[in-house]
Amino acid sequence: MLETAGTIDLDVEIKFHMGDEYYSIDVHKKHIY
Repeated sequence: MLETAGTIDLDVEIKFHMGDEYYSIDVHKKHIY
């Protein structure tokens, strides 16, 4: 149970970090163009 919960938390954390990075990249592209 603990391993499964840890994996889910890690997956959610990675998605949040990726979302932030994609958002930052998108904003930079808008400023560049």
